[in-house]
Amino acid sequence: MATGLVLLLTGIAPAIGAHLTGLLSPFPVYAGVLTIFAHRHGGDAASNVLRGLLLGLFSFGAFFLVLAVGLQAIGIGLAFLLATGTTLVIQGLTLRAARGAGGGPVP
Repeated sequence: MATGLVLLLTGIAPAIGAHLTGLLSPFPVYAGVLTIFAHRHGGDAASNVLRGLLLGLFSFGAFFLVLAVGLQAIGIGLAFLLATGTTLVIQGLTLRAARGAGGGPVP
């Protein structure tokens, strides 16, 4: 399945460009692999993996956005420090929102 997705991305690479192809190719590969392994423990486990992956992508995207903007403007060290801090804040906010007002575990 993951190989098929990579082949599809490779096929459309000329239309979307090398940059976007390189950015998109890792997501279906590792999401598919993780979900398949989790599915061995049932459909709920696979759903939980995908839900966690989706929630984690907000902070993942923020990390690289801060790096893209900050690397040349503020330097490597400070950009990575700021990106890491931003990631931790966004992940905390995402986890809090996912738990809802009850403060229980993520559904």
